[in-house]
Amino acid sequence: MRLRFVFSPARSIECRGAVSSCFCTGVSSWGIGLVMGYHWKVLGYATLQVFINAMYKDEALQLDAMRRYIKVNDLINALKNKDWKMFARGYNSVAYAKNSYDIKLVNAYKKWLAE
Repeated sequence: MRLRFVFSPARSIECRGAVSSCFCTGVSSWGIGLVMGYHWKVLGYATLQVFINAMYKDEALQLDAMRRYIKVNDLINALKNKDWKMFARGYNSVAYAKNSYDIKLVNAYKKWLAE
């Protein structure tokens, strides 16, 4: 198996074999919440492979990983207070503004309120 991860036009990683596969699965985002694999331990999974297996099993476990991430990173109050900038920054780091994640969250929230 060969995987290629592009971080920028100038920098990419090609993954081959068991050692690099472990690295690549750790730097990959998983599930509907796009939780990074390297968070497996702080999120309470026994191993990286246990985390990955959960992501493959079903959407409920993918949502659980997202819930764990939100809890561990103390983002619950940001959600409760509808502080979309704080939530976006905590979930996506300072790069959130580049992709307007906070604005996308506001728009999605308004859309679902209207339905």
